[in-house]
Amino acid sequence: MVGVIVPWNFPIEITLNKLGPVLAMGNTCVIKPAPDTPFNATRLGRIIAERTDLPPGVVNIVASSDHLVGEVLSTSPLVDMVAFTGSTATGRRVMAAAAPTLKRVFLELGGKSVNLMLDDADIASAVPASAIGCCFHAGQGCAIPTRLLVPRSRYDEAVAAAAEGFAAMTYGDPTDASNFMGPLVSARQRERALGYIDRARLDGARIVCGGGIPAHLPTGYFVEPRWWPTSTTRWRSPATRSSARCWW
Repeated sequence: MVGVIVPWNFPIEITLNKLGPVLAMGNTCVIKPAPDTPFNATRLGRIIAERTDLPPGVVNIVASSDHLVGEVLSTSPLVDMVAFTGSTATGRRVMAAAAPTLKRVFLELGGKSVNLMLDDADIASAVPASAIGCCFHAGQGCAIPTRLLVPRSRYDEAVAAAAEGFAAMTYGDPTDASNFMGPLVSARQRERALGYIDRARLDGARIVCGGGIPAHLPTGYFVEPRWWPTSTTRWRSPATRSSARCWW
């Protein structure tokens, strides 16, 4: 049996990515969706139960607001493998919990992608497109390029181009097709995002645009598309790095 622990940011896509190989290799599984997004998994379970010929017990869905359910999957001797997508810190816990029973583990852990602009890059077109792209899914994804590294000699040009891109961003009600960016998934995630902005200010970054709670959206967990550049040689959050950089 395989324990499948799925995050909230791309829940149906990640569930299906894990479920396909599990079933193709002849395994049974228990899927634990994130508490923030349980219904994609329960709906999938209903489709499997009502529309397929998979025997009962092959695909099992356990939705719970208790994160420790995932720890049960990691420690139970009935589970042979754990497939987890999520944060690095939780991935370490999964690996440690699985070790006593010598489980196989598949860990897809958190990160942040980067756009790297070389000296001859077309800043005027590439940077605004990058700014818009990092607002996809409200920036809630490890593969979304929320960092931009540019040559120091073109730093001011990149800041201006990024500000232009963010100024063109439409955000609000996600059911309105004219909006590109919707809200964050929860109040906790919004507070976390605002906390990162405060940390950036304390570390010397300046906010060029956005970064607050929009006054015209009193409901929903919205944060204005934000842009903070820094040209310091060492910036300490989340880890010490060097060279000119810009952060969304």
